[in-house]
Amino acid sequence: MSWWTTSPTSGRSFLKPVPDVKYEPHCPLCQMEKTTNWYHEEDRFVIMDCDTCDVPMGVWREHGLDLDLKNPEYVRMLDLLGEVADRVLGEGKWWLDPIMRSIPGHHHAHARPNWARWW
Repeated sequence: MSWWTTSPTSGRSFLKPVPDVKYEPHCPLCQMEKTTNWYHEEDRFVIMDCDTCDVPMGVWREHGLDLDLKNPEYVRMLDLLGEVADRVLGEGKWWLDPIMRSIPGHHHAHARPNWARWW
């Protein structure tokens, strides 16, 4: 079964909603258009480059913020984000930024280079 579909208007690929999870049709993280490099994907999350910041980020597929941060799948997402950040940014040369600035209603986290501590 493919999670991908193609927009009839733009021709861009994006994910179909995952069954049994909350989905907001106007949320760019729910739409998950594949416009950047994707490193890893599972049913509940994706590790990809942020199309705004151009750094690795982990995106929880379900819309909203009511997520148990001790959820084993969420912890796995952060672990895999760390592995990707080590490869892309360099081991020990990044920090985990959990602040959701431009899309505050959908759980995600960025791995930012150490020099990018402007927040």
